[in-house]
Amino acid sequence: MLSLEVIAAAASVAMLALYVIVEFVSPYLQKQKLKNPCKVHFTIRNSEQSLSGRDVSQGDPHLIQKLVLPASAAIDVEFGVEPKIPIYISELVVGCADKNGPAIIQRFDSFKKYKKSEHPDDYPDVNGAFHLKIKKHFNAGTHFVTGLKLKTKQAGTFPVSVSFITDDVEGNYEGLAFIVEDNPKTIMSCHAAGHGALCSVSPLSKGGKRSKPAR
Repeated sequence: MLSLEVIAAAASVAMLALYVIVEFVSPYLQKQKLKNPCKVHFTIRNSEQSLSGRDVSQGDPHLIQKLVLPASAAIDVEFGVEPKIPIYISELVVGCADKNGPAIIQRFDSFKKYKKSEHPDDYPDVNGAFHLKIKKHFNAGTHFVTGLKLKTKQAGTFPVSVSFITDDVEGNYEGLAFIVEDNPKTIMSCHAAGHGALCSVSPLSKGGKRSKPAR
C-alpha cells in the first residue's frame, strides 16, 4: 500500500498542476483564442447572382472571402461576423491599407427598409480604415451582419484587414479582399457550409445588374 506521505505528495503535485492550469494556462489559451476570435466574410442574398440557381433571398446567404466589385462606383455590400467563442466586441476596424482600395463611407442596417445610417459614433480614420462601434456581447455561432456603403476607385486586388477591439485584447482577421474590375467578370467562390464545394456567385456590374461571367 502507498504510504500517507506518498499520497500527500501526489495530492500536492495535483493541486499545484491545477493551480497552474487555472491561473496561467487557461488565461493564456483564452487570449490566444481572442487573437483570432471570429470568422469574417461578405454575404450575398441576391439569388440572381447564384450561378447554381440557389435561392438565398430568405436566409442561408452566400459567404464570400474575395468580393468582386466594379471600379469607380458607389455600392452597398453586406459584411458578416461569426464569433467562434463568446465575446464582447467594443469596436470593429475594417479597411484597406492601400489608398487606392475601396473606401467605406458609412454603415447601415441592411435588414431595414430604408438604408439610413443610424450609427453616428462610427468614423473613418486617417489611415483609411473605418471604425464601427459595436459594444455588444455575442455567443459563439451568432451571425452578425451589417451593411457597408463603399466607394471604389481603380481596378486591382486589395486585401481587407479586420480588427476586433475587446475588453482583453485586440484580435485580427486576415483573408478578405476586394477585387475591383473595370468590367466585373471574375466568378466568386462561396464558402457557406451546406452550399457545396462548387457553389459560385457572379459579380454585379456598375449598374447593379448581374455580369456575364468570364469563360
